[in-house]
Amino acid sequence: MTQSNINTTGIFCDHGPKNWSMYSEQQPPLPCPLLTKRLAVKDLFAVKGFKNSAGNPDWLATHDVASTTAASVQTLMDDGCTFVGFTHTDEIAYSLEGNNVHFGIAENPKLAGHMCGGSSMGSAAAVAANMADIGLGTDTGGSIRIPASYCGLFGIRPSQGQVSTKGLTGLAPEFDTIGWFTHHADLLAQVGDSLLLPQTIKKVDTLLSCEALFDLVEPNYRPALDANLSHVAANFESHKTLNIDSNLLAELPDAFRILQGRGIAKEHKAWVDTGFAYIF
Repeated sequence: MTQSNINTTGIFCDHGPKNWSMYSEQQPPLPCPLLTKRLAVKDLFAVKGFKNSAGNPDWLATHDVASTTAASVQTLMDDGCTFVGFTHTDEIAYSLEGNNVHFGIAENPKLAGHMCGGSSMGSAAAVAANMADIGLGTDTGGSIRIPASYCGLFGIRPSQGQVSTKGLTGLAPEFDTIGWFTHHADLLAQVGDSLLLPQTIKKVDTLLSCEALFDLVEPNYRPALDANLSHVAANFESHKTLNIDSNLLAELPDAFRILQGRGIAKEHKAWVDTGFAYIF
């Protein structure tokens, strides 16, 4: 699709700053590695002087403007990014569908009439539609990885704790992880150079893979997966296989859903109990 044919409904929020650069009226310091890069931000990250909706109009109405900017957003802005807008998310970021009953669906720019996946749908759509170079989002249970796959983008969910979540509206803090989308691998790495906390980065000598998970891949995709695994393994001193019993593997999704649900209930109970919340 050309830019003119892209349905932009459901991508950017009406609230929040638009096309905002810290360096629009001043010379940026050098080096400024992400200068000129357009940044689309999931509507969960605080920006000083503005509100977030977290995908819910009652949330927008019952919360104050932010007094500080989220650490990850501030870092990317310091490194030269231009903030182009908040992007829509599934309600309270609790879905993998990419659909919001209040604000609509972010149509997949790569495949008309199809969804982007959720809940970082708006940020993925903004990058896929070439309306942003970097899409900042979160991944609690797949919300970067699924939209990246659906929209043909590079997307990464770092290990939890590798990127500061200060200033983020969480879903289930025990699993919430900040990630991002780009069109190109080199820019994906550049964003990582900015966001990954130096104190958390450790040299890793061993690559660990799980054969039981690889067995779930459709057979026609397995050769490509094996080839990429071999390519990646060459960068490590050793490669070990993690053996998980298939019965245990089948139980893990339910265990995750229970723990995630408990975390969500704890995180948002006080707000829901106010009686203002209309969720899901």
